[in-house]
Amino acid sequence: MDIRRIKILFLIDMLLPAGTEKQVIALAEGLPRTTFDPVIGVLEGSDYLHTLKLNTPVVNFQRQGAPLLKSIRLIRALVAHLARERYDIVQTHFIDAAICGAIAVRLTRPRPHLIGTRRNTYHWVRDEPWTRPDSESFSSM
Repeated sequence: MDIRRIKILFLIDMLLPAGTEKQVIALAEGLPRTTFDPVIGVLEGSDYLHTLKLNTPVVNFQRQGAPLLKSIRLIRALVAHLARERYDIVQTHFIDAAICGAIAVRLTRPRPHLIGTRRNTYHWVRDEPWTRPDSESFSSM
């Protein structure tokens, strides 16, 4: 009996020598290949990416160009890749991958399952009191 492996794309903004990136690499590298067929997708390349020697394939979607055009090109490339490779699961990491990945998954048939993770959310918090859920900011309202 031939059991099909679960094809999963770990989509991340870029690979750097940092916490979440290392966790994505460890997860993809550590999955049993008898059950899973993992791929790491990066929206942008990095010097660090070129130093890695991984058993997991890495797809660089090479986001580049003017802001609006690079987003449109990136989503089109993601949709084409998802449709061609027929992933079962797309797991996104970081904000750009989450947004572009969610749009691409919605436009893909057959549609893979989407898992979004929230990491480093403090980078996106501003100093306005309504964005900080601490007691001090709420007591002043």
